[in-house]
Amino acid sequence: MNKKKFLKIICVVVMLTAIALTARVAQIKTSECELPYPSEEYTMINNTPVYFIDSVNEKDTEWVTSLIEYLPSYLLEPVNSINIIEEIENDSTTRGLSAFNFISDKNGKKVDIYIRAYRPHYARTIFHEVGHVVDCYNYCHELSTSRRWRAICKAEWADQGYYSSPSESFAAAVSAYIMEELDPETMPMSLEYMKELLPEFKNKYD
Repeated sequence: MNKKKFLKIICVVVMLTAIALTARVAQIKTSECELPYPSEEYTMINNTPVYFIDSVNEKDTEWVTSLIEYLPSYLLEPVNSINIIEEIENDSTTRGLSAFNFISDKNGKKVDIYIRAYRPHYARTIFHEVGHVVDCYNYCHELSTSRRWRAICKAEWADQGYYSSPSESFAAAVSAYIMEELDPETMPMSLEYMKELLPEFKNKYD
């Protein structure tokens, strides 16, 4: 067997292995995060089905509705549903304030977002999960793992604890940016990046 043919076989093996691993990761991600809808009824908000657990009161329902309506509709296109539920405790990967789950339907892969019914964190958490959707769904992590964002993360997010990783800092930056909380003094690079990515909100900083 000549060297050229051997290298070609190696490339094919590596490619097939990568495909198998990718499929396995997707399978694990989906199986870990399969959570039931909190209700059979839903409300269409900004062209997105939103499910509310029965314990969510009218005032909180209106608040969540206003937050979702505030978002540009294209950011919600990959979202299959947003679910406001009592607890998120399926396993260690989803326990906490929020989670998202990739699913497959007739229109391709989409995302279910789960938010724990706790009013003080609604805005920050909904926008944070949308940040993950932008990064993971639309760009396959190409944004948070890019050289530019990794440099921003290292410079401005290194001391932010849970939000110091590239993917979590990216989602946190999207949330803070939409909420007008990105400080131009302490996070100028994050702010500049988000202005380019989501120009709909940049006039709030001018």
